Amino acid sequence: MSAHRTTRALGVAATGLLLAGAGVAAGSPSASAATTLVYSCTSPVGPADVSTTIDTNAPATLPMGESFSGGTGTVAATLPSSLSTGLMFLGYDSISGVAGTSVQVVDPTGATRATMDSSLDAPKVKLNGSGTTLNATGAAGTTPVADVAGDWTLLAPTTVTMDITPYDAAGEPQPVIQSSCTYKSGNRVIDTISVS
Repeated sequence: MSAHRTTRALGVAATGLLLAGAGVAAGSPSASAATTLVYSCTSPVGPADVSTTIDTNAPATLPMGESFSGGTGTVAATLPSSLSTGLMFLGYDSISGVAGTSVQVVDPTGATRATMDSSLDAPKVKLNGSGTTLNATGAAGTTPVADVAGDWTLLAPTTVTMDITPYDAAGEPQPVIQSSCTYKSGNRVIDTISVS
């Protein structure tokens, strides 16, 4: 995740998309800790900082000459209480979202070798005045063959867009909101894969 009912916003969305790129590959899953970033998001109640925790199942190591694809990732995007309460004031009871994003694949020389396109789905969650967390999951795209030895990194996107579907108290879907968020702080390295 990642707004207004008419056009952009609900920052929460942005968070979700980050996760997307977490590529998976041959090898054992990486043991690295989840990465936390903050995205600044627009919303119908004003700008809000959304904290997102990203985790992937990318491998810790990969043999030279192999590629990795089809990985999965999870993102937990927490809306601040001010945003959750504001959305509730507008008549929303719950929200769900679908996002598309891309993650950069950077080789040991610092060159961006590919962009992994991913899609994320955040199931419906009830808004909570003390803060609401959207949990999104998605599959990663495909990366090029790892042809340079050393640490390859997956970088979270600097911007995120998401289609948010709000629901009223009766569970009826309301007009979709297009949300956008911009990276603000935190380590953009989602994961590191050692190639040898």
